[in-house]
Amino acid sequence: MISFASSTSTSASSSPSVRDRHSILVSALDVLVDVLRASSSAPDRFALTNSGAPVLRLCESLCYSSDPEVAAGAVRLLCLLAADCKKEMHHVEG
Repeated sequence: MISFASSTSTSASSSPSVRDRHSILVSALDVLVDVLRASSSAPDRFALTNSGAPVLRLCESLCYSSDPEVAAGAVRLLCLLAADCKKEMHHVEG
């Protein structure tokens, strides 16, 4: 199962710029897409038991990003998760 690390606060001087944060988010979403494509079972790998699953909450929050690349990456991941759940006849509660 994939778990997500909590964010920790850093000092303002070491904080990445908005552009850097968006780039990091796009890269992270790409990694999750790659993991999904390489895995045999998305429902098991991403703990998709209900609508509160961490990966679903992440995508839900990023789908409304002001950066089109971030939003597109989140929608892409959600679509791939939905397709995999459909293929495996897996139902996510909620």
